[in-house]
Amino acid sequence: MPHLDPDTLALLSLGEAVATDADTAHLAECASCRDEIEALALTVHVGRESLTSEALVAPDARVWAAVSSELGLAQRRSRRMRVLPLLVAAVTALALVVGGAAVWQALRPASDPLGPVPLGPDRLVATAALEPFPAWPTAAGSAVLEEHPDGTRSVTVTLEAPPADSGFREAWLISSDATQLVSLGTMRGGSGTFDLPAGVDTARFDLVDVSAEADDGDAAHSGDSIVRGKLESATIGG
Repeated sequence: MPHLDPDTLALLSLGEAVATDADTAHLAECASCRDEIEALALTVHVGRESLTSEALVAPDARVWAAVSSELGLAQRRSRRMRVLPLLVAAVTALALVVGGAAVWQALRPASDPLGPVPLGPDRLVATAALEPFPAWPTAAGSAVLEEHPDGTRSVTVTLEAPPADSGFREAWLISSDATQLVSLGTMRGGSGTFDLPAGVDTARFDLVDVSAEADDGDAAHSGDSIVRGKLESATIGG
């Protein structure tokens, strides 16, 4: 029984309605073609999801081998001499953007003896001791800036201060000259970890501030800072 044309399989994996009645009947009986469509669809799905990532890392040498093995490109060479250009683009984008990790995890067999591809530890970039303002003499805090393996950064802020009767606390990054500021987010409890917005230069926005804010709908800084401190470069750590 002849299998479906490779271009048809590729288009079906992309969700295109190209199957004829004969193709549909064949797929109902052919597990091999159904499995191939499923494998191709998984590859395209992971590739599309990965395109939203802003960080690029070098792919592991095993990535393409895993993709090739999973899709059976070597074994099926005599039946698969043509590859749809769109499928090639999807697989290429998948390997380059994900940098190996997501592809390897998605496609590697469960019995793979090599295990997952490690991305490495977080890197400690800077720390800050947060000192109290006069209106909050018993307050204290700290901040830690870390860079993650995917290139994103986060700030973890801790705060010890008397509980507020109302309102909430908000963490900020403030420029060295105190003329500009970036909100990190609302603190829940005594600590919070905040993703650093892309493009923020922490060499310039090097002051970490925690303020007491009223529930008044005003997004601006209240002017009531509880603690503030300067980020200082730290020794690279785990």
